[in-house]
Amino acid sequence: MIPPVKVPANFGRELINSPVHGNLVLNLKDGSVLKVNSVIMSLNSPVIGNMTTNLCQSTLEMDDFSVEAVHCFVDAMYSGESEMLDRVNFEDVNKMAHVFEVAWFRRKCLKFFKTDVLNFENNSYEEILFACEIASRAYFNLKQSKFVGLFVRNMNSRNIGKRVFLRKYMSDLAGLSKRQINMSIQIAGRELNIVFDCLVSYLTFVLKYTGFDENSLYLLEQVDMRLFQQRYPDQFVEVVDLMTELSGGS
Repeated sequence: MIPPVKVPANFGRELINSPVHGNLVLNLKDGSVLKVNSVIMSLNSPVIGNMTTNLCQSTLEMDDFSVEAVHCFVDAMYSGESEMLDRVNFEDVNKMAHVFEVAWFRRKCLKFFKTDVLNFENNSYEEILFACEIASRAYFNLKQSKFVGLFVRNMNSRNIGKRVFLRKYMSDLAGLSKRQINMSIQIAGRELNIVFDCLVSYLTFVLKYTGFDENSLYLLEQVDMRLFQQRYPDQFVEVVDLMTELSGGS
């Protein structure tokens, strides 16, 4: 009896685009095609296995991903390695590993995020922002919560000031997406006073006491006001007074 093939495995990257073995065509974003072997791809991905075996698909549209990311993904499926994975293609590659349910490659992507993306050279705002956006999109688009947890723990272990980062990150509250507002709350954790400091500054200096906009209301809906009151009672009263004033209450 032939033992089952275990992945990751080295099937030989030289077979990629083989005219003989390439029975599955990947249509790439730039109009080019990449011919791969359906068996090799299916051994790595149960999703592709279902698409080719049960749905009898011989072509897959890959225009949701960058060309570089598709080449990296296919190389990994053939070689069992992640040598082509880098910061430029990482996000799309991680998305592909998730969409096509390649368990071993998802673990590789998580490790790359931890050892490379979170390895800040200068603790600069730009480095932290890059990792923050990747983590938040992984969580809110792909439901990969581990990325957010790793990002927050990395900030704590490196003594990166949450307050300093969030003040800049939330400085244009009106321009933030709902995902970014939620990420701000995740970063603050139990230190909700940081988020409310940013909110109060926005309401007073940007909106100039004219009222609430969509994003400030959304933020208030998402935070745990009871926890905020318990941990920061004095600031809670100040925020409630401001909210009453802006709402036209007495």
